[in-house]
Amino acid sequence: MSQLLRPLGISVALIVIFSISSRVSATTPQKPVPHAIAIGDANGFVAVGETTTPEGAIIDTFQSGDVSIKVIGTPGAMVSFYPSAANAGKEHGVQIAMMTTRPKTEKDATRYRDSGRTVVGDLVALGVPRADAEREFGAMETGGATNPYLAATTTPVYDTQCATITQGAGHIHGYGCSTFYRTYAKGTDWWFNDTMKVSAYSDDNSIWHPKRLIQLGWRVTWSTNNVIYDWEPSGPINTNCSTVTIGVTSPFGGVSIGAPVCQSNLQPWTVTSTRSGGVWNGIESGSNVYEAAVAAQSVHNPPTAATSYQSAWTLTYIEL
Repeated sequence: MSQLLRPLGISVALIVIFSISSRVSATTPQKPVPHAIAIGDANGFVAVGETTTPEGAIIDTFQSGDVSIKVIGTPGAMVSFYPSAANAGKEHGVQIAMMTTRPKTEKDATRYRDSGRTVVGDLVALGVPRADAEREFGAMETGGATNPYLAATTTPVYDTQCATITQGAGHIHGYGCSTFYRTYAKGTDWWFNDTMKVSAYSDDNSIWHPKRLIQLGWRVTWSTNNVIYDWEPSGPINTNCSTVTIGVTSPFGGVSIGAPVCQSNLQPWTVTSTRSGGVWNGIESGSNVYEAAVAAQSVHNPPTAATSYQSAWTLTYIEL
């Protein structure tokens, strides 16, 4: 997907790329609204709503057919959409990617924390019920992070990339976040730990041809000259509806994340020297059954590398 990204002339950029591999049902076209997060390539998506959180983050809602996407970012961010042809058969999918480039300064390094934003707070602002956000993403406030080089037992959040989606005639609901922790800094030689989690479910109670999730994944790709030092999952994790906990370590601390993973397995998602993630493959056993994918990575961000990273989310469902 990285080949779809175009060079940005802004210091903080958020790009959301949507590869929609399904037909979307015809709906009444939404009237565009003014929005602080600019649209690059719209490809049928329009901004239909915008709010500002008390912490100053911008939430924009974008829609095309029955697909509704919410993203959270800052003024000056940019959003692009790239639809693709429908899959054969009854499978329908959507892929989202968000790229952020941050100034590599100490003042900017504490921007997220100083604003008062939190992982749970960002998800609640996106419309996720607080109970769900706390239950499924509360641990990402610290990530279980420990850093022997800091007096505190946890490492503050450096940044998040979060989004929500509703599709499948309103039956498919998903939300996820990448959370970044800066664990070490000496000049512009930095280290990060990242955790990733995406959760989704179908509330389709239809007797005939219900919609059920079959794939769910999240990954993070860093820009050139960054190096992933450790990553999980590093191989297939087969599970029979149990909680999977994974973790990574670096010379400057570790991080862990867990989630119930049911029906089949969690696997690595296209691992390279600058990219890693996790993808769940299976089939949802019934309506309102949450599925999840988790991943973690430790990253060296040397002086020659920009603090630039891209989250990608994939979700596929099938009409049985």
